[in-house]
Amino acid sequence: MSNEAWTDFKPGDAPVPVGVVVEFRGRDYEVEEHITPRPSTPDPKENYPDGVAYVLWPVGVAKKFGNRDQSVVQVRRTSFRVKTVDQTKEC
Repeated sequence: MSNEAWTDFKPGDAPVPVGVVVEFRGRDYEVEEHITPRPSTPDPKENYPDGVAYVLWPVGVAKKFGNRDQSVVQVRRTSFRVKTVDQTKEC
């Protein structure tokens, strides 16, 4: 499943800072870390246009070792969109 059809990325955008909430695959995640794209990535400049791969942590899930399998690794910037402050507030 891909979000590339509705991402908010624009060429030249800087990496999304750690701690920002994003929407990926219909769920809210927090950017936990920037990592280097895998060396075997074909055409890394096209696939990772901001130069980093992302580690995303699901919002509302406790950050502890037993939940590590809930995180998502090697996410492309073109596969998610940044949530605005108003979109992340709970009703």
